[in-house]
Amino acid sequence: MAECAIAFGGNMGAPDETFQSAARMLAEQGISSQEMSSLYSTAAMGADAGEQFTNAVMVGQTELAADQLLGLLHWTESQLGRERTIHWGPRVIDLDLIYLDQIVIDTPDLVVPHPAMWYRHFVLNPLAELRPGWVHPILKETIQTLKSCLSDLTLQLHLGPELTPQVSELSNWFPDVVFTDDSTNWSFAQICLAEPTEERKQPRHESGRVIRVSSQNLESAVRNVIVATGRDSNLG
Repeated sequence: MAECAIAFGGNMGAPDETFQSAARMLAEQGISSQEMSSLYSTAAMGADAGEQFTNAVMVGQTELAADQLLGLLHWTESQLGRERTIHWGPRVIDLDLIYLDQIVIDTPDLVVPHPAMWYRHFVLNPLAELRPGWVHPILKETIQTLKSCLSDLTLQLHLGPELTPQVSELSNWFPDVVFTDDSTNWSFAQICLAEPTEERKQPRHESGRVIRVSSQNLESAVRNVIVATGRDSNLG
C-alpha cells in the first residue's frame, strides 16, 4: 500500500458537498483510510477563474499505480460534472495527485510530486495540517518547512532579459514585490515571454527556487504568482 495525497478544489455549486461525494467515490474505487483536511478559502487565480475557491487535501492509502490514480481522479471529476472548457476557469471540482510516497514521475501526462505543490499555499496549508513531516522527494524539505518559507520569505520575481525594461513599471504596480534581473540572486519565480526551455523539474530549495511563468500579460502573470503564494491581501 502506498500513501497518496490528493488536492481538492472548486468554486461552483457547493464545494464542501462535492468534496464529500468525491471522497466517497474514491473510497469505493481504491483509496482507503482517508483523512481530510479543513476547508480553506482561496482567491481565484486568473481573470477567468470566477469566484474564490474552496480547497482541501485528502490523504489515503492505495494499491493503485500512479497512472491508475490519475485516471480515477479524471473519472471522478467527470462524474461530478466537471467540464474542461476554460483553462484556469471556474470548476465544480478539481482533483490533483500531489504526492505518492517518495515516488518521482516526470512524463508528458503526469508529474509527481505535483510540480506546483511546493509554492501554492492552498496546497501546503492543508497538507501541512495532515502530514507536516512528509519530506518532498526532490527538494528534500518537509512540508512544514516549505510552508514556513512560503509565509516568511520576501517574494522575489526574476524577470527574463527581454522584460527588464519593465521593472520600474512593475515595481509601481506591486510595491511589496522585489523584482530583479540578476539571475545569480535566487528568486521565487521567473517571468518570461518565451515558452519554458527547461524540463519540468522542481528546483532546489531556496538558492535555486525558480519557476518559469510564460505570459504576455505581465500584470496578470505577477498577480497569479502572488495569489498562488498567498500574498494576495493587498491586490484589491
